[in-house]
Amino acid sequence: MKWQGEYCFGETWIAFRGMSAENNLHAHAALQLVAGAGITVTDDNTFEKQGNGWLIPSGVKHRITTSSPIVILLIEPDSFFADALQPSQQKGLIVQSLSLEMLDTLLADIPLRDMMNKLETLYHQNNSVIDARLISAMTYLNSIDKRPTVELIGKHVGLSVSRLRALSTHYLGVPFSKIIVWKQVNLAFQSLAKGASLADAAYDAGFADQAHFTRILRDTIGVTPGQTQNMDKQ
Repeated sequence: MKWQGEYCFGETWIAFRGMSAENNLHAHAALQLVAGAGITVTDDNTFEKQGNGWLIPSGVKHRITTSSPIVILLIEPDSFFADALQPSQQKGLIVQSLSLEMLDTLLADIPLRDMMNKLETLYHQNNSVIDARLISAMTYLNSIDKRPTVELIGKHVGLSVSRLRALSTHYLGVPFSKIIVWKQVNLAFQSLAKGASLADAAYDAGFADQAHFTRILRDTIGVTPGQTQNMDKQ
């Protein structure tokens, strides 16, 4: 079974709403939030938790079982957004239930992009004014439709690779190279939605080859490219 529903991307996250594919016990780098009716999360010790909303830390083996539509948010674990959603005192390797406020936000009957804007407003803790050069870099990155690289972005905005890395780490919590990876996954998803082959989608997005794309996707968010081909971008 493939994932069926809609998705949208941010600089360091992907949000999905719809029916999830069947999944085996797995782990991935992204911090995961999942919300819906009657969700069962099974961990590495086959311990089952049942409820309507869960936070699954980075690297924790798990399996999600549900027969209803769900909302899933997968976030770069080193980002400030992830830090805001999972305060330091709650970090660890334990699946945790979501707060009622967070659950209400994730399940709000509004467009997926609007839901994410609301969530970022509520929980994003990095309130400093972002450097204009970094804003220019992200704006240019969002305008690119093929094979983005840190070198290309830096050259366009007049920054060295090291300076762009430093600005991104300071304001977003992650180096710009990780933002590039999320952009590459986004571009590959778009190509697949247009009917491109896995090999062409991987090339267009800037991955070395199809195997590289598959490995990055599986390691980052725990799915394979083939499972995403019924997802529609919002």
